[in-house]
Amino acid sequence: MSDEAATREQLFDELNKLRDRVAELEADRTKAWETDEALRESEERLKLALAGADEGLWDWSIPTEEVYFTPDFVERLGYEPDEIESSVGGWKGITHPDDLSSIRNDLIDLMKGRVQKYENEHRMRAKNGEWRWFLDRGKVVESDENGRAVRILGTYVDITNRKNAEEALRELQAESVRAAHLASVGELAAGVAHEINNPINSVINLAQILINECGSKTLEYDIAGRIIREGERIANIVTSLLSFASQRSDEKVPFHLHHVMSETLALTKTQVRKSGIALRVSTPENLPIIRGNPQRIQQVFLNIVNNARQALNEKYEGAHENKILDISSDVVTANGISYVRTTFYDTGTGIARDIKDKVLDPFFSTKPAGKGTGLGLSVSHGIVSDHRGRISVESKEGEYTKVVIELPAQVNNEKENLGR
Repeated sequence: MSDEAATREQLFDELNKLRDRVAELEADRTKAWETDEALRESEERLKLALAGADEGLWDWSIPTEEVYFTPDFVERLGYEPDEIESSVGGWKGITHPDDLSSIRNDLIDLMKGRVQKYENEHRMRAKNGEWRWFLDRGKVVESDENGRAVRILGTYVDITNRKNAEEALRELQAESVRAAHLASVGELAAGVAHEINNPINSVINLAQILINECGSKTLEYDIAGRIIREGERIANIVTSLLSFASQRSDEKVPFHLHHVMSETLALTKTQVRKSGIALRVSTPENLPIIRGNPQRIQQVFLNIVNNARQALNEKYEGAHENKILDISSDVVTANGISYVRTTFYDTGTGIARDIKDKVLDPFFSTKPAGKGTGLGLSVSHGIVSDHRGRISVESKEGEYTKVVIELPAQVNNEKENLGR
């Protein structure tokens, strides 16, 4: 074979090898394209699955402290993508400080292998300042040669609505327990009141006979008068017990809250001013009409005003520029219902945090022995509830107490004849 033929054959061999290599590269390219396409399809399926479950994805590189969140997470919180730093620091910056320790402890348990899965519920701050609840779940997906976790992958889901529903349920359950407690104590109160009522009336009547038969300057006359006063105090307590125990529905009529407040203050204004309390009242005459029992509502107002007066007197012995009782009324709307809201705000002793939730319970009192029965606010709560209203107490010990009463306004009250 000539040198030229040998060279030609060698070139053909090289050409065939190049063709085979090109074919291999083409196959590799096709395989890579197919792999990329499969990866894109897998990512798309993951996005659809996360969207369907209303979940997002986070990826934490522990050595670099980089944290990746899927875009919908920052959008759900109202931020632009570049407003939250993709790092542990950025994540901590929008996490509620009270929840950081529990998150840290749960992540440490995961990284040390004490648990196989991380799960934690915590709050994140939205751009508008709202705290939203999220459920985090995660798992270690990569470890180093020493078995230390270097990457954690997880999901999150917004559970704010669930948390709000749980809180509403807890409040409803607490209210149910309170109602059951009030009912059982009411039965006891009714029995005790009836047992006391007859003998105490006899004591008062006998003391009155003594007064009628004794001279006004005698010791017997003075003692009989004291007996009557103490007997009447007991009778008032009995009346409160009977009122508390009563399950009857009083007759309800349309009335103006302004008139009831005026009558209430007519009974208490002298005592309030004598105590050196600055009384500020704003109850407009044009408030919507309320349908209810004005005497029972007056009982509620009297109780709250008396509580405020005692709290102010306890904090300030005499007159003081901060010895103030503020009473105001306005109209609010909730769930499509209009309420006449009356707020009593005093700058007295306030209520300690650990007992604030108990002040509506029957027989619970912050007053010393002999100063009250503890029925006042629980009776008020019952009266307001009977009127389909709401009562709430807000207080800070040593600074103030605010009692808010909301009573539903009467529908179409402009057509009601008040007879005034």
